[in-house]
Amino acid sequence: MAGAVVRPRRLRIEHFKLSGEEPTARTISPQTLVRYRDNWYVDAYCHLRKELRTFALDRLTKAEIVPGKHHRVSGEQREEFFASAYGIFTGPADKKAVIEFTGTAAREVAHESWHPKQDGKWQDDKTYCFTVPYGHSRELIMDILRWGERAEVKEPKDLREEVRKTVKRTLKKYEK
Repeated sequence: MAGAVVRPRRLRIEHFKLSGEEPTARTISPQTLVRYRDNWYVDAYCHLRKELRTFALDRLTKAEIVPGKHHRVSGEQREEFFASAYGIFTGPADKKAVIEFTGTAAREVAHESWHPKQDGKWQDDKTYCFTVPYGHSRELIMDILRWGERAEVKEPKDLREEVRKTVKRTLKKYEK
């Protein structure tokens, strides 16, 4: 993979999606390798989807050089696509989360860097109001839920509802 980034080559990969049991084949033009939260990813142009995508290297089962022109994406385009939204899930940040943290969570989150375009302010001595741009909610929900009752999504309503449903499904597992 590193060789295909350094000496631009088109690759055919097989990978497992988080949600899938069968590998998926794609032809990609790798752009860069990324280390994120102790995992390696390749940011690549996907020839099937005709857009940038991120693939986890630990879910690749095969990678081979194939004929065809490598599709180079400009650094500006990559930055816009990969860096505008929260977390490893890519794409444009078309939403903004507003989350209130209290107690230990408020003190910790006030000192954390979640995203270059985050914003936060103390509402009082105990409540920290935090905003962060995002596109996909999955990773953001995981980070919100790690604070449990010390975090509350205020906006948008659809994110608040997703968190509520996730908590409800989780509680069902513990009611037995």
